[in-house]
Amino acid sequence: MNALGVWRSTLVASRVLLQSRALGMSVMPSSSVFSTWPHASPFSSSCASRSSQSQSGAASPPVVDASVAGKAQRRLIFNVPGDSERKLLKATTLNLDSVVLDLEDGVAQSRKSVARRQLSTVLSSPDKFDFGPTEVLVRINAIGSGLEEADLESLVPNVHRIDGIVLPKVESPAHVEQIYRFAQKHKHQSLKILAAIESARALVNLRAICEASAPIDALIFASEDLCADMGMTRTPEATELLWARSRLCTFAHAYGLQPIDMVCIEYTNMDQLRKECESGIQLGFEAKQAIHPGQIPVIYESFQPSAQVLLFASWIVEQSAQQESDGVGAFNVNNIVIDLPMIKWAEKILARSRS
Repeated sequence: MNALGVWRSTLVASRVLLQSRALGMSVMPSSSVFSTWPHASPFSSSCASRSSQSQSGAASPPVVDASVAGKAQRRLIFNVPGDSERKLLKATTLNLDSVVLDLEDGVAQSRKSVARRQLSTVLSSPDKFDFGPTEVLVRINAIGSGLEEADLESLVPNVHRIDGIVLPKVESPAHVEQIYRFAQKHKHQSLKILAAIESARALVNLRAICEASAPIDALIFASEDLCADMGMTRTPEATELLWARSRLCTFAHAYGLQPIDMVCIEYTNMDQLRKECESGIQLGFEAKQAIHPGQIPVIYESFQPSAQVLLFASWIVEQSAQQESDGVGAFNVNNIVIDLPMIKWAEKILARSRS
């Protein structure tokens, strides 16, 4: 069942929900679920099972299955400038799913070496910089920038203290393969690679990037870099980015990767952030980037199923178990079929809530 099919199932499920009150099903959530339904994404990197088979018939690259790797749910990645001790310490208190210690755009050119030294201190001082269960990622400078080798070299003494590398401006398989060789050289077999897609060239090369011989964990959509690359006019509605976001999501789901949506640059505008979260979830994004602590609660709320949706999912699973014991496959409620795709959706929602 592909992502579109699962999402269509949620729409059918919503019709069931609307009609449940007429059937007197007290176990069903009320129709007020529709005020939050768009935020209940059926997709999760921690529970989704997708095919990684190449559409071209070529051998697929290894894909890290989250259910095997034990990866925590990643609803948000939070970017922190690597040269700011104050902000790095603050990040340890924010209860983050994932933190990105930044050596790239968040750091001035004149402070790159300062940031490398600061991150070395952070990674070698776990008592002072205790991120707990938070996934720790480092964003290095782009391949070909002339800065990436020094960035990687600075990580070597503490490479096993990080969970992954965010690689900016990925445009070819060779970029991610270089990071994979670094991980192999330093025997960090579980090092994740998150590839940031930031240019027109990257968008047209997505198939080749996803079919790289290196295992990629996620694709990150970098909206502002893409706008700069293509000379786009940025708007609050982000209609100029619709095709690019959809394309990235499609490739991510096709190859078993997590799609991570753009930063909301109006970082104090929570209404705009909610709109972006909603549109991202509708497109199939599973997480979002953040740059300010004030954005964290809204993103968590948006990418976490509500209590009402969880109740609905529980009802579907319970009813399907009963029907299965009675030898019934698909069953109906008020002339609407509940079948295997909808049951799978409900199971994913429940698995997501437990991650």
